[in-house]
Amino acid sequence: MELTPSEVVALFGLDERRVRKDVEHGVFDRGKSPPRFALAEVVYLFAVAALGVDDHKKLYRLIAAALAQRTPPEIIELGAYLEVRLASAVHDVEGRLERFATWKKKLVTRDDILGGEPVFPNSRFAVRQIARPWPAMSAWTASGRSASTSRCVAVNGRLPSRGHAATSSAW
Repeated sequence: MELTPSEVVALFGLDERRVRKDVEHGVFDRGKSPPRFALAEVVYLFAVAALGVDDHKKLYRLIAAALAQRTPPEIIELGAYLEVRLASAVHDVEGRLERFATWKKKLVTRDDILGGEPVFPNSRFAVRQIARPWPAMSAWTASGRSASTSRCVAVNGRLPSRGHAATSSAW
């Protein structure tokens, strides 16, 4: 059985704007017009409906409390349907932070170069000229200009070649 957005909203008491945003942002693999929702889509919408602003606050407090423990739990439960694999999240975040710190150490910051702005080694090329606020970008177009994504551009202190994308393994 497939439902329309209006049917899903009415049946489960969901926010219609949220449902439509997920459709507009391509959350679902389907390209049906008008959109129709099968079981997988309805379960997803039902599960994420529980995450309002108060739930974001609750999740933060749960994470902070768990990480303050001597031995943090592997999993945090957020309601009846959702769990956060805390150990995996912490591992991924720590790994990315370590790689970022290593990359950042390779930058040069001197008062006599661009007024103290961080630059790439052996250059006067400012990091801000290619980087966006974190998270920065990883893909480059054939022209050498950046394309905004969710990763940073430099790998081991070097920029990727023109036309080549920095892979997610950079971070």
